[in-house]
Amino acid sequence: YLFNKIISFGTMNHVKCFVCYARTDSVFVKKIVNELLSSCVDIWFDQINITPGKSWDDEIEVAIQNAQVILFLASPIAVKSQNVKDELSYARNINKLILPVIITPCVLPLRYQRNQQIDLSGNYENGINHLVSLLIDEKKLGVSYPFGEPHHCYEVTVL
Repeated sequence: YLFNKIISFGTMNHVKCFVCYARTDSVFVKKIVNELLSSCVDIWFDQINITPGKSWDDEIEVAIQNAQVILFLASPIAVKSQNVKDELSYARNINKLILPVIITPCVLPLRYQRNQQIDLSGNYENGINHLVSLLIDEKKLGVSYPFGEPHHCYEVTVL
């Protein structure tokens, strides 16, 4: 990934998000991650945040614990992925808000079908704009954020 330039700096009250997805969907997921990062959304994405040599399981567990929202990027592959199932199960067990984001039409697992969802598979622009507007305003999702925590925004390209 490339940090092109800092586009803002300061204290913001953005929701901390963990990106849960199937690795096979990486090309589309990176597009979404780039747009979220460019909009100053505070996300944790394994391909950026796990340092080589670190324990993948440990890093994922801590990231889920620290997140306020789990972005479940749902596709037919993701709903069958054991890693995705494990991440969602852990997040659910510790009472994290799980936001299904449909990236390819699929049938969500039963326990997430009743969650309000965002569909990026139809009108991508409307969907991504709605997602960004939710994630940059904690009040819209009803989660609390530790005020005063600095959040640095970058224009980013995830390769």
